[in-house]
Amino acid sequence: MEQQGSQTVAESLRYTAGVVAGSRPGNRFDDIFIRGFGGFGFTAGYVQFLDGLKIQRGVSYAIPSIDPYGLERVEVIKGPASVLYGQSNPGGLVNMVSKRPTEKPFGEVEFQLGSYQRLQAAFDVGGPLDKDGHFLYRVTGLGLDSSTSVDYTDQQRIYFAPALTWRPNADTTLTFLNKYQNDPKSFQPNYLPAQGLLPGRPGVPANPYGRLPTSFYVGDPSHDSYKREYYATGYEFTHRFDDVWTVRQNLRYQHVDSEFYAIPTRGYLNPADPTTLQRVKTAVDETFDGVVVDNQAEARFDTGLVQHKMLFGVDYQYTDARRLLGQAMGVPSLNVLNPVYNLNIPRAAFQTDQTQNNSFLGFYWQDQMKIDRLIVSLAARQDISDIRFNTLTLANGSRSIVDQNDRATTYRAGALYLFDNGLAPYINFSTSFEPAPYMSAGNVPLQPMRGEQYEFGVKYKLPGYDAMITASYFDIRQQNVVNPDPANAGFYLQTGEVSSRGFEIEAKASLSPNVNVIGSFTYIDAQVTADRMPQNVGKRPFAVPEVTASLWGDYTFRSGPLAGFGLGAGVRYIGDSAGDPANSFFVPSVTLVDAGIHYDFSYLSPDMKGWSARVNANNLFDEEYVAACYALANGCFWGARRSVVASLKKAW
Repeated sequence: MEQQGSQTVAESLRYTAGVVAGSRPGNRFDDIFIRGFGGFGFTAGYVQFLDGLKIQRGVSYAIPSIDPYGLERVEVIKGPASVLYGQSNPGGLVNMVSKRPTEKPFGEVEFQLGSYQRLQAAFDVGGPLDKDGHFLYRVTGLGLDSSTSVDYTDQQRIYFAPALTWRPNADTTLTFLNKYQNDPKSFQPNYLPAQGLLPGRPGVPANPYGRLPTSFYVGDPSHDSYKREYYATGYEFTHRFDDVWTVRQNLRYQHVDSEFYAIPTRGYLNPADPTTLQRVKTAVDETFDGVVVDNQAEARFDTGLVQHKMLFGVDYQYTDARRLLGQAMGVPSLNVLNPVYNLNIPRAAFQTDQTQNNSFLGFYWQDQMKIDRLIVSLAARQDISDIRFNTLTLANGSRSIVDQNDRATTYRAGALYLFDNGLAPYINFSTSFEPAPYMSAGNVPLQPMRGEQYEFGVKYKLPGYDAMITASYFDIRQQNVVNPDPANAGFYLQTGEVSSRGFEIEAKASLSPNVNVIGSFTYIDAQVTADRMPQNVGKRPFAVPEVTASLWGDYTFRSGPLAGFGLGAGVRYIGDSAGDPANSFFVPSVTLVDAGIHYDFSYLSPDMKGWSARVNANNLFDEEYVAACYALANGCFWGARRSVVASLKKAW
């Protein structure tokens, strides 16, 4: 993440096999596709786990997005992981790990300057509070102000995260983790018509006026805004009773306030003369409170030749979310050749007041068994999901209350064998369960989404190196797939089944103290295998490239006249992808180049120990490309333009 200058969690995953990040760039949300499963809008695949606990969300846009500076690392778990983590995407999940107090005192301050008037200052300090090390602390903070590549859009952020650890003895640890993040302004590009971004491609009408510029803004700066305030507090408790039993309890309470006003487009008024965009307006005011707790008991014991690591768990989540929603027509159209802004467009009046209460209870069990070099894992989980939609129509005072109650059992089984030469072949089967907290037209609750995966592969650890290569084949199916209802705004349809089969190769290696390399290749054959619209069966799901590949390397000079300097470079290939469910057009492939240079000033003088500088350039050659589409009329996004960020850091 540091070498590549990642500015969001999604950006940190661009070189990870099976993951497509940046389909809709920006720092507002971290939405990704994993092994072909993702999406856009409310149903997008977001980064939704922090410190092993679900990041809860509101009804629509009240979705937290954690700044990567506050993280120690980011973990990607491929395939269904519902057994241990609860409701999740069958393609996999991303778990963020917060920075924690350390035994060794340290500190750093960092300043950044970058493209689009980016200014950022950050600090991170911690260490023991007493001489015996019973109390440890860490405080992390950040301030950001920046514009973006799109006109009239800005990014602002304040982040503050104090943490405290109490260790009364070697067997007991209690860590308090707290976060506050305020985003007065954030950026996520609005969708645009394919005719304005990909004119003349097969299936896309021609456009005599050419493509819309990447800086084109479809809303109105006097109207649009997105504000979000997030805070969370919780703890992680661990106690080891003896050589067999260890118990853990992890808990987090979180709260979000968000305000979203936007003027999106519905496409060109007349595709034969693509000069004018018709627009609507949306108003959403949301808040939610949530609590999640995970209780675990772990037992390590032997039965004959079998070593057991058995885990018993009970987790619980509760969310109380409220959304005021308004949508309206009557917005002046926008001439793309001569756009006029600051029209003081009144915001849409709220039409519905909806409260959504989610309650999820899960019981799980896992046994990891080791017999010499064979490792076998068996796991099962029972989920109880209760969701209540309480919707008040403000115009007439009518109220609708709908309950959605689901029960599910999920399983996982896997085996891995460790050979002396570093090879480790493996095989597994796993299932997933994910409630659909949406409704179809007529306020009918949806069925839960279910998935299953078969996977086998081999891991190889290079002898004598800190290096790992993994090759895997997977076959995933998800039933009851949810998509927006094109005929009823605000409602959803369950369209059938999606299959995603493919293979991945991923390598991560520190070949020497000077050289670090990561590389990946992914092939995905994704198809709609069942659909309420028969013409979509056999088609590729939108925004899922068939092939992605990447390679990143970093070399640091440790001696000679260039000692202290480091160079990094990477290339990313994103294959073509379907632009809509009917596959009527495709988004072309793109190859992007990233680069970085860094310097450790301690090689210049011992007095400058701890000083370092870094410059990173993402999309170095400033390719103008379409990141993804999901509809012809109004569902395409420009990809991120070139971004150059320079940082100066002092660490001690």
